[in-house]
Amino acid sequence: MIDFLWKNFFKKEETNIETVLKSNPLFESLSKKELKLLAGMVHKRSFIPGEFIFQTGKGLGMYIILSGKVSILHAASNGTEASVISQLKEGDFFGELCLVQEKGYHYVSAQAAEECKLLGFFRPDLLNLTEKNPSTGVRITMKLGEILGERLQKAGEKLSQFKQTMDN
Repeated sequence: MIDFLWKNFFKKEETNIETVLKSNPLFESLSKKELKLLAGMVHKRSFIPGEFIFQTGKGLGMYIILSGKVSILHAASNGTEASVISQLKEGDFFGELCLVQEKGYHYVSAQAAEECKLLGFFRPDLLNLTEKNPSTGVRITMKLGEILGERLQKAGEKLSQFKQTMDN
């Protein structure tokens, strides 16, 4: 393809980071001032199809998908190929458990399913934010606890449904 000849190379890619953060449940209650502070702390990253964002093991934090798709993979313990357990899209976020774990650990892998742009927010960022602005850090941490609790509850419900199916 020669589409690149007609692309506008001078067009700036405009992504308002504060708007993206405000639309995320973790940061939706923050003020404009707090969002501006947070926007200066997040890390913009790009990934090509097939590239791992992280693999099972030690991790530092979470990602918000600005564009593209990300596959969440689980590797079987018997060494067989990893299977896709979820497909995430623009606006979704993942990896947030590592924000609250002292020795963060990702129990799954995340891989770019297509070209994607992500915002990374890591444990050291949260600790730094909490040191600079304790009330903001506490609000984010409390909301994070709420989100993790909801995900745990939904996982428990799915496990219960699965058990009932297996018992019948």
